[in-house]
Amino acid sequence: MRRSAVTVAALGLTLACSPAPRGLQWTIDFESAALHDQTSVVEARILRGTCTGVVLYRAEVRSSARMAMNPPELPPGTYAFAATAYDATCTAIGDDCRTIDLPGPTAVANLLRAHAGTAACAAALCHTGSCEMDSGMPDAGHPDAAGDADRLVDVGPIDVGTIDVGMNDAATCATRETSCTNTRDDDCDGRTDCADPDCASDAGCARCVGVTCASCQACNPATGACGMAAEGDACPSGRCAAGACCTGCVLAGACQVGTAANACGQGGLACATCGECTGCSVTGACFAAGDGSVCAGGAGHCAGGSCCRGCRDSGGACNAGGSPSACGSSGSACSVCSECQSCSGAGCVNAADGTMCSVGRCLSGTCCNGCFIVGTCQPGNTVAACGPVGGSCVACGECQTCNSTGVCSAGPDGASCMGGAGSCQGGSCCTGCMAAGVCQPGTADGQCGYFGNACGTCPGGTCTNQVCAGIGDDCATFIDISAIGTYVFPIDTCALADNFTWPSCFGGAPAPPAGTRDAVFRGVNPGTYQFHVAPGITVGSLDDIALCAAFGGQCADGGWSVAGGTGNPFYFFGVELSSGVCRRITVTIDHPF
Repeated sequence: MRRSAVTVAALGLTLACSPAPRGLQWTIDFESAALHDQTSVVEARILRGTCTGVVLYRAEVRSSARMAMNPPELPPGTYAFAATAYDATCTAIGDDCRTIDLPGPTAVANLLRAHAGTAACAAALCHTGSCEMDSGMPDAGHPDAAGDADRLVDVGPIDVGTIDVGMNDAATCATRETSCTNTRDDDCDGRTDCADPDCASDAGCARCVGVTCASCQACNPATGACGMAAEGDACPSGRCAAGACCTGCVLAGACQVGTAANACGQGGLACATCGECTGCSVTGACFAAGDGSVCAGGAGHCAGGSCCRGCRDSGGACNAGGSPSACGSSGSACSVCSECQSCSGAGCVNAADGTMCSVGRCLSGTCCNGCFIVGTCQPGNTVAACGPVGGSCVACGECQTCNSTGVCSAGPDGASCMGGAGSCQGGSCCTGCMAAGVCQPGTADGQCGYFGNACGTCPGGTCTNQVCAGIGDDCATFIDISAIGTYVFPIDTCALADNFTWPSCFGGAPAPPAGTRDAVFRGVNPGTYQFHVAPGITVGSLDDIALCAAFGGQCADGGWSVAGGTGNPFYFFGVELSSGVCRRITVTIDHPF
């Protein structure tokens, strides 16, 4: 630990039985290097008796300086040596006080220890740790109301009359009564002239030897009789005023109770006038009062004993009010502005819509991580409100979806369009049929189809209302699938006849109910055929002897294939609905060999 010592003063002391003053070395040290580095000014004091006694000597030094002082000589007695460290803001950050008896030790040392303190003066009066000195001439006559406004002593000669209340002026207190006839308490011990034991051997006080006077009475050396004591002399629990012991405070020479806001004080000291937003306690001290009430003139609200013209935080403390984190005026409650707001002094104001913020763009004072629509912020990833961050929202069209960047794009193919009029293909609703990835009207014989299914070719018939008409409606007008290839047939089962009824189906497939209309297909035998139909449609073999109406005993739901037979050149298949009412269906057949 680095420690730095400051030699504040070498004091010349007048000691009993000593022919000449003897030097006393007084040093001030720091408990830590951190405290030393933070200290701008050290204030050194010598007090009578204890650490709370009357200040006899005061000096300031910079923490990096070494300074020899010439304080007044000290007679034998008890003294307190105190030191306080102040930082650059004039805030006390460390102190120490030691009491010694003189004559005695030849050295005294203070070790400053860090602590949290308060500012010794207003910021405007503080200059690199030192408060400005009083301006103008010092007080004359009446003492200070409640101590000087700063930490330093007055400039110039001592006050005339009674001593200061609070901070003492430089050299106000002598070590003893310097005159027994000047009607002044020269050594600040509360006794004046002949009433002070220092004047016991004074020739002018001879008539007062052995005379005892009542409180606030003093012996007149001219007559030897008791009369009114000097104003400000000490008395039990107070000071003398107009010949009586005043335990309240003194205003214009008269003793006051000391608990009124315009005359506040105790102990016979001068009355203080408490400012607005303060009151006077029963102990004669001004205290903060009326927090939240309107100040005089309506310029603000009271907070912590002063009129707050900025804003008050949640703890009631007054802030300047111009910061986004504490914004407001006239003592109103502080507002915390968002990142999309600034503080005008009177309150938070919204930034321009579209201004960049942490996760997007500003809108109505908040940060929007989506798109704008009618003055509101939307996530920007829904079909109804799709858009990039900070952009305008749009509604995506039918068969579209909104991607992660807020752009409408094609939705999944095959999904039903709104209202069931078609299926989505490439981001659009196809109500016809698809050929080579392109939606066709579905009304041509070679491109016949509906609802976005694959386009089919209508053999021996025409494409009517997007289905092949006049084919496969009975055994005589079957649909021929003999040639090798792939077939696609859009059929309207409602236009077909009931050619046969399935008594049962193998494999657990549902048998179409009696009376269900069916379509007939004829292929060559032998051959392989793979039917692709939607669920709810049954494909079955009818016979292997070219008798269309006879049931062959095989059926399945969905894809189905058959190969060979008994030698007949043809083979018949039937396609029926196994559930639901008649409707349009699309049958796809692969005949590879």
